[in-house]
Order: sequence, then structure tokens, then C-alpha cells
Amino acid sequence: QEVLTTAKRVGDYTPAFAAIGQLLPVFARWFVDEWALPDELGVREHRLRLMNAISTSCSELASLHLLAR
Repeated sequence: QEVLTTAKRVGDYTPAFAAIGQLLPVFARWFVDEWALPDELGVREHRLRLMNAISTSCSELASLHLLAR
């Protein structure tokens, strides 16, 4: 998060995209192995807040959702 914030602030996007790239294996594993919206409301809300935070941080750099199309 710190790398993304700093890179966006100074307009140096190469390290920002590199930081996102380093997280891709973590995201992939999370979605494949762990992602589920459980019935337990607290856990569900926490996971949705986390995904929203990730989406907000990354979407300030690019429309990454377009890569899934």
C-alpha cells in the first residue's frame, strides 16, 4: 500500500504497477483457495471491505477489471 501511495503521489507509475504485479500470485491464490462469502456476516463484511480497499487502491492507476474480459 505504501509503494502505491508514494508512486501515485509523485507520478512514478512503474513501481506502482510492479507492486501490483507482485501481489497477483497472492490475489490468485486467495480467490482460488480461500475466497467465499460465508454465511457469517462479520467475516463476509470483512472480506468485502478488503476487496473494496484493494479495488480502490488499484483502480486509481488503471481499470484493471478490463483485464478479465
